[in-house]
Amino acid sequence: MKTKKVFFTIIAIIGFAITAMSQVTIKITAQGPTTFCLMGSVLLTGKVTPSGVYQYQWIRNGKDIVNANASSYTVYGSGSYQLKAIALDSSIFKSDSIDITVEPLPNVATSYNAQAKKIKGVPAIMLQATSSSNVSFQWYFNNNPISGATNNNYAATIGGAYKVVFTDLKTGCANTSQIMRPFATADSATEFGKVSFYTRSDLGKIIIDIGNKECLITDFFPSGTPTCGSKGCASFTLGVGTYTYNAYHINLFGKKWNGVIIVEKDDCKSILLE
Repeated sequence: MKTKKVFFTIIAIIGFAITAMSQVTIKITAQGPTTFCLMGSVLLTGKVTPSGVYQYQWIRNGKDIVNANASSYTVYGSGSYQLKAIALDSSIFKSDSIDITVEPLPNVATSYNAQAKKIKGVPAIMLQATSSSNVSFQWYFNNNPISGATNNNYAATIGGAYKVVFTDLKTGCANTSQIMRPFATADSATEFGKVSFYTRSDLGKIIIDIGNKECLITDFFPSGTPTCGSKGCASFTLGVGTYTYNAYHINLFGKKWNGVIIVEKDDCKSILLE
């Protein structure tokens, strides 16, 4: 009788185990939107019920993903994803699929004519942006959005770093153009002028920054006005346009100068720092 009881007990345990294993479920949860823009991602986490010791394998479009063997997985590309769990007895269980959609970024193209033209009396370079997508535009100057600059072109009047952000009106995905630097160098324009900076007293070393260029004042002019290119004068050759300049003293912290200057064709302007 004892033998029969043990036998039936073993059968009951095995039957319970088989029943329990047949009820294993796997649920995938996305820790964020399942539709996102290219360069984005979403974390998928899997939960197996009942809990136990399992080996995991993530699957994309019916194929195992190499080295994706944890209970969570970060997705970067479109596809249909599943999680497979393998029990200690080699039983295999799979979750339902979860679909991920990755929207492309809008294509971008920018251009500009290096030769400045006067717009409302001010030398300017027209920056152009084009896209085959239905997009909105936002122009930036030195990484700051330009108020009201939401057309596909922008008249740049000051030397610096310009870019434009394209936003797809359907998907909301945004892409950013490369940096454009109109007026940056003499090589990028066909008409030029010169600007020089000088001091009346020996203030020591002063750094001048204008049009993405830097120069150092080391000498001074007690009287008179230097000509462009004079020795000891920080002299710049720039494409025609409007520029901001910044200057600061290397040793006298807090001593700074700044301003705006318009460079015309064949100009030779001298700016006194005092």
